Amino acid sequence: MNANTVSRTLACFLCTLLLSGCTTQSNSSESGSASSDSSMIDTSAGNTDSAVTVQPLAVSIENMSNIALSDADTTTAWSDSDPTITLNGTSAATTATEGVSIADSNIRITKGGTYVLSGTLTDGRILVELPDSTEKVHLILNNVTVTSTTSAPLTVLQADKVTLTLADGTTNTFTDAATYTQFDDSEQTEPNACIFAKDDLSINGNGALVVNGNFNNGIQCKNDLRIVSGDITVTSANHGIRGDDSVVVKDGSITITASGDGIKSTTIDETDEGFVDLEGGTINITAAQDGIDAATALIVTGSHTTITSGGGAGELTAQNDMRQGGGRGDWGGMFDDTNESTADTTTSTKGMKAESVVAISGGTIQIDAADDALHSNLDLQLSGDAVLELKSSDDGIHAEQNFVIQDNVALDITQSYEGIEAYQITIAGGTTHVTASDDGLNASGTLTDTTSDASATDSSVAENPFGDRGGMSGFSSSTGILNLNGGYLYVDANGDGLDSNGDITMTAGTVIVNGPTNDGNGPLDCGDRQNTISLTGGTLLALGSTGMMETPDSNYIAATNLQATAGTQIVITDESGTVLAAYTTKKQSAGLVFSANGMTDGYQVYTGGSYDGDCNEDGFATGGSYTAGTLITSGSGGGTGGMMNPGGNFGGDGMGGGRGNRDEQMTPPDGGMTPPTKPEDNASAT
Repeated sequence: MNANTVSRTLACFLCTLLLSGCTTQSNSSESGSASSDSSMIDTSAGNTDSAVTVQPLAVSIENMSNIALSDADTTTAWSDSDPTITLNGTSAATTATEGVSIADSNIRITKGGTYVLSGTLTDGRILVELPDSTEKVHLILNNVTVTSTTSAPLTVLQADKVTLTLADGTTNTFTDAATYTQFDDSEQTEPNACIFAKDDLSINGNGALVVNGNFNNGIQCKNDLRIVSGDITVTSANHGIRGDDSVVVKDGSITITASGDGIKSTTIDETDEGFVDLEGGTINITAAQDGIDAATALIVTGSHTTITSGGGAGELTAQNDMRQGGGRGDWGGMFDDTNESTADTTTSTKGMKAESVVAISGGTIQIDAADDALHSNLDLQLSGDAVLELKSSDDGIHAEQNFVIQDNVALDITQSYEGIEAYQITIAGGTTHVTASDDGLNASGTLTDTTSDASATDSSVAENPFGDRGGMSGFSSSTGILNLNGGYLYVDANGDGLDSNGDITMTAGTVIVNGPTNDGNGPLDCGDRQNTISLTGGTLLALGSTGMMETPDSNYIAATNLQATAGTQIVITDESGTVLAAYTTKKQSAGLVFSANGMTDGYQVYTGGSYDGDCNEDGFATGGSYTAGTLITSGSGGGTGGMMNPGGNFGGDGMGGGRGNRDEQMTPPDGGMTPPTKPEDNASAT
């Protein structure tokens, strides 16, 4: 067992030693009593800096969300006077006097109107082909089963719009051939889905629709696809549901099992098209590739969505040690070529992704992804009352440019390589939990207009192999911005807790960092170009190893002599004894950095003692009454900030000192080295 494995195993063991409550008793080397009104930490949107300015999204989504529906989209009614089409095994019959032609088991509809279908075709097709492209067709599916052994069982070649109504209490099943021998275009390429429409397609009603796409896609619309309601189950050899210009889900229950993407849009050369808009309903996707892939924007305002992509995150294994392991100080782990990733770089297996914008403002989302759980090639924004639980073997959230979380969002990244990665990260509200095997938050990359997954951060890494690792002097051209402006953020990271290749600025909110136990990383890490960690408000508690820990430029207290094992109670008060923070460690912590409300002095750091406050699920609280235990350090906040020297301190009382010389501290081993190359993010498939 190598050193990296031992370190990770020990860290996992220590994480299990969780104290059951906050109240503890210990022998006190210094006794005293401090009390104040008991209060829990405010994790509401009110704990937000009112001066925060959120950058506008890279593209406007005004015309891509809250899509208005027409009467043709929502109408489900029919009458006894509407013509019927009755399917009888290998033949069919109709009451229509015009607009319907039947040749054996092939049915062609050539006139707009409403048609009521029922029965079974064992080997046949239904085609809609109107000479007048302005007419609409309304198909009532009243217990319909259609199988084709040559092509797609339902094809729309021309119409203004076709609406499929799933009659109440019915199950309607379409199954296509595994190999098509019959196409409807001269190029022999269309149809290429079990239900295929070249024009707009809508689905409504309270019945069920089962689609077995054996050839390629399950449902495909080359224009706009609207799912208004219904119980829809799709199994496909490639993509489950594809709407080239857009996919809008208003309501219903959708279950997709796809060998390609679950839901997909493709149009990128038209304004306000190529989007996916999830406004309601329940969506369950199991996809071998991306769960949802939007060509421009992905907007979620109210759906309940569960996604497993690429087989799920699974367990982080030894093949990813170079990405997870030792950190910048563990030279042996980083340069051991036996740790190279064997990940497939030709197939994208992200949970949700979009080329321009991912904007989630409501609903609940659960994602278990082999690659990034949420990914945008430009901006990603979480707002409103959205609830997200993400699991990934790569990044929990990745945006090439800006990531913002605000309002009352509840975000829980339960497993990731890096929790949140973007050029600019802004935490302005919500309640966020991040668990990462490497960096918790990583602000890195470059601002570029990009339309490719492997861009910005990745391109900088290609030129500078240490690109987004937080910056060893002389290796990285990547920059980044981390803004902490409100809300509640809890990070458990084996690499850097908060890592910015530029500045870190905190003005409001509560941030708790369980940083690394190895000295190759630190709880806090800002860039190498005279960058700073600036604290003017909020509460920051960062614990972990001290070998690479950095400190703010002012308004903080730091201790390198903490040496706390998992389960240690830490209480920080002001000079009057008011409890500023109480916390029970989850793993070994050599040192800490703390700041509250921009205070410049008067901090007291204790371990042990007796505390009666009410801790949250993370073991953190403010207020309450405290009988002091062992005083670790006290005094004024540091003035100039800087990096903690391994084994060093911040003067006699543990306060902040100078930044130090990174080049001297990061001298590589004798004999030279070959910098590693970070595995590329998975490239997008079709």
